[in-house]
Amino acid sequence: VRMKSFLAENDESAMKKLEEFTPSLLIVDLVNPDSQGLELLGRLAASTNGWAKIPLVILSNTPDNCEAYENLSSHASVVSKENLESSELIISAMKAVTKTNRLLLAEDKAVLNTEIPHNEGETILVVEDTPDNMELFGWILDGESLNYEGVEDGQSALNAVRQKKYDLILMDINLPDINGKDVTRSIRKISAYENTPIIAVTAHAIKTEIEGIMDSGITELVTKPINQTELISVINKHLPH
Repeated sequence: VRMKSFLAENDESAMKKLEEFTPSLLIVDLVNPDSQGLELLGRLAASTNGWAKIPLVILSNTPDNCEAYENLSSHASVVSKENLESSELIISAMKAVTKTNRLLLAEDKAVLNTEIPHNEGETILVVEDTPDNMELFGWILDGESLNYEGVEDGQSALNAVRQKKYDLILMDINLPDINGKDVTRSIRKISAYENTPIIAVTAHAIKTEIEGIMDSGITELVTKPINQTELISVINKHLPH
């Protein structure tokens, strides 16, 4: 099994790493130099930025406590460090990922037919992680007297669409956590957003990349650097009136 990994020697180092990027899997040794046992797990569970939903493998020194620890997180798989073999660790990682995927799928199904409150007036959701580009979007949309809300990553976009109904979404493809294509696929699973215009704004202009972007459920694509006239034309074309 090949994967890119990063090592954090203690709780604070782990939290700093999580601030930099969101991993696909966390392996947590409960016996860390500055850890108070389950303190790190508690901080992950209490977070509001999606860390609680990262697949988790917990390494425990006490085999008898494995089941108790596993009950602490619905996304966790617990394995004893006693005579630990690599194959056992890989199996535990697969279990954690499988559990997480099932839970996320259940969450998606729960919102498929949920009635989402509509914003007053036409509102655009802008998904863009670069501050300069977000500022430019704001300047352009304000100039057209268009209401908008901005988020800077994929998870925030998914949280936003589950709480409100937007009339149009401007989607950056290169996001720091979940790429824009996967975010779009998840949004399309929500019944209220099956036909909502989602406009990709990306620097990728190669034909094969464009095809992959459009296949994710994107309505239309606008390339960067952003051209004000083109962007407004596309928005007016798709925004309900």
